[in-house]
Amino acid sequence: MAIRRTGLALWGVALWGLCCAACSEAGLQPIDHKVASLVDDRLDIEGRVCTSPPNEQVFPVKIMFIVDSSGSMQFTDPSDATASGCATLCPLPAPDGYGLSAAQCATLCAGAQNPGRQAAVQKVIDRFRNNPAVSFSVIRFNGRITVNGSSTATGSGFTNDASVLSQAAAGLGQADITTDYQGALSTAYQVLEKDLVETDPVQRARTKYVLIFLSDGAPDPVCAKGCGNDTVNVGVVIDSWCDVPREEWCDNFSANAELCAKMREWYPAMTDACQSYNSGEDLMRKVNEIVALGQQYNAGELRLHTAFLFIDSLPQAVLDIFAIDKAKSEALLKSMATAGGGFFRSFNAGQAIDFLDINYSSVARPFGMTSFIASSDNALPATDRLLVDTDGDGVDDTREFQAKSKDRERDSDSDGYNDKLELDRLKSGFDPTNAALPVRACAASERIDRDGDGLLDCEEAILGTDPKLVDSDRDRIPDGIEFAFGTDPAVADAKDDSDFDGKRNDEEIKTHSSPMQADPEIQANFRYIYDREEEAERVDRRSCLDFTVRRLRLVSTAQRGAAGTIGFNEATLTFGEGPADDPRDFGSYKGACVRAQYVRQNCTGDDGKEQECGFKNPATGKITLTVDDFYDLAELSKRRAAAQSDRKLDPCVGVKLP
Repeated sequence: MAIRRTGLALWGVALWGLCCAACSEAGLQPIDHKVASLVDDRLDIEGRVCTSPPNEQVFPVKIMFIVDSSGSMQFTDPSDATASGCATLCPLPAPDGYGLSAAQCATLCAGAQNPGRQAAVQKVIDRFRNNPAVSFSVIRFNGRITVNGSSTATGSGFTNDASVLSQAAAGLGQADITTDYQGALSTAYQVLEKDLVETDPVQRARTKYVLIFLSDGAPDPVCAKGCGNDTVNVGVVIDSWCDVPREEWCDNFSANAELCAKMREWYPAMTDACQSYNSGEDLMRKVNEIVALGQQYNAGELRLHTAFLFIDSLPQAVLDIFAIDKAKSEALLKSMATAGGGFFRSFNAGQAIDFLDINYSSVARPFGMTSFIASSDNALPATDRLLVDTDGDGVDDTREFQAKSKDRERDSDSDGYNDKLELDRLKSGFDPTNAALPVRACAASERIDRDGDGLLDCEEAILGTDPKLVDSDRDRIPDGIEFAFGTDPAVADAKDDSDFDGKRNDEEIKTHSSPMQADPEIQANFRYIYDREEEAERVDRRSCLDFTVRRLRLVSTAQRGAAGTIGFNEATLTFGEGPADDPRDFGSYKGACVRAQYVRQNCTGDDGKEQECGFKNPATGKITLTVDDFYDLAELSKRRAAAQSDRKLDPCVGVKLP
């Protein structure tokens, strides 16, 4: 049958675009796109995509040492730094010294060496020094707490800076004052929380935290709840730290100016007088809080290991002075390790301390494909047809015409919120045609798409999703795609059947039908078809997917922006990767953009009846993608935006921007 085009000739498409550029929108009526049998509006996309190289798949390991440097370490793990102090204090009678005999002092204070605790920490640091995925935090505790050699609350957190770690390890040679377990655990909690908050959620789920707590004795001071029930003997019996407000410590202990300045830094977690402190219950609660912190922030793994240093040959006088009870201390540290999901170790000499046998291996698992979705920006599935969405904002042109919003602007009122988001919330104070609504403005700092999922940060705040996560609910469908299709990006509903048509939401989204309304005609005539073949793991340990996505349907969009853009259709292919066996992992995502052109025309057959036909570019209806066409989603989003002013940055394959 001969076909006569009653509209524009094919060679006149470009001229048509130029002419339309001078036309106003007045009188233009959006047209639904229901495809007739003669229309060649199909597009196939083929290509290859691979998982990221293993060296780009970072699974961090963060090691925290919490090391006792209290006065008793002068005897259990002596060092050059503590030898002279030991020799001086050893023979002095209590409370100024330890009251030991000359012979005992000679044995205990002689043969000073670098402390075993310091050497054990340094060995672990040296072992992983050249691994950029491993970082360390060194907490030294006695009455005073330091982090990486700093007295600030969290110091430098976790670091692999050689100079910082050298300073931190050197400080472990100190041995003075008391044994503030609770202060050490509270500081560990603060360092961990700060790091977890500041770490990207995807990386958090792949991070292993290893905590190692070493002590040679019992916590000190131990306080009972209530006032007047804790005392200390300093020649005379007075109220202990526990029962005196911090601001009165200097007066209570008759401290001189130098000592008073030091005392202000002691026991940082002892914030209120007359409260329980350093009891077994207090310490177990702190350990449980640390474990819960890892669960709250979805860390890949967090374990607390403990180690006890006890020298059987210590004189009873030393045990009495430092209130060391082997059985009780050992039981406490074992309980802490059990609650922390770790292991307990004991050492009978400082030089025997060794942390190298602890499992520091990362939680790394082989990466594989977790999802692969092709999605058109401009063809929206209705119950029996595809609707034109020229600006790709998720609202078809007809609905935009009815709502008096702009069908060529994703944000008609320039308030930062997508038109679909506002139209879906008209009854909640939103309006796509009124920049004063909603009352919650989208600040300039929020008008960015940090994760590249197609949603600005302020829009994610409204939706309850995470602006740093492509897939906030971990259901393997990116937030922006869920938003466009009407499912909830904050709730894992991919396996639901929201429209009760017998097909899961993720299946419908993948085939480009609506998961929110039954659309059997779309399923029968318009669904996308995927052909794919996964290649076995290659020598470079990457997994690759050869794919063809068939039957994408093009629609005749209006001109948007520059002349020659009439009929432009863009589609995004999103590839998710991650440890396939770990449902807690948020996954990593990359995407590729394709662009084709379809201009609708009317044709008249020999029988005199009008039928739809059109111009298509590429005429073959096929676009091929390579591995290099896939970008991290955030990078892809930046490139698509930048291409509006610099065409050389256009990441879309197929028809280029004019």
